Amino acid sequence: MQATEEIEEITYPRRRVIRVLLRRVAEAVFFALTDFHLVGKENFPQEGPLLVVGNHFSFIDPVAVIRVVPWPVEFVGGFRMPNAPPIVTWIPKVWGYYPVFRGTGARGALGAAEIVLKRGGILGIFPE
Repeated sequence: MQATEEIEEITYPRRRVIRVLLRRVAEAVFFALTDFHLVGKENFPQEGPLLVVGNHFSFIDPVAVIRVVPWPVEFVGGFRMPNAPPIVTWIPKVWGYYPVFRGTGARGALGAAEIVLKRGGILGIFPE
């Protein structure tokens, strides 16, 4: 299958059931372990397309985005996670993301991101 055919097959949102379950787990963990408060939620737009951009300080950052953003989020992210503890490296694989292979043009991930946004989707990225 060629890259253009793969891009045309992209759906949004995807993995709905598993993502609902993971979101519920994230909510429970944040409730139990943190004093996490979201300020400014009233400023969220009502619908997409939307690009959610953040600084990546910790391996938990994408989980925090999943916890606070009320829509299905697709992520573009690095294929390698050298600093993440092994216990959390399964989360992106189960959630699903469009991998960026550093040192390349990342055409597949960028093409997928474009399609998600064209379909009114929500795209998360940590561009550092």
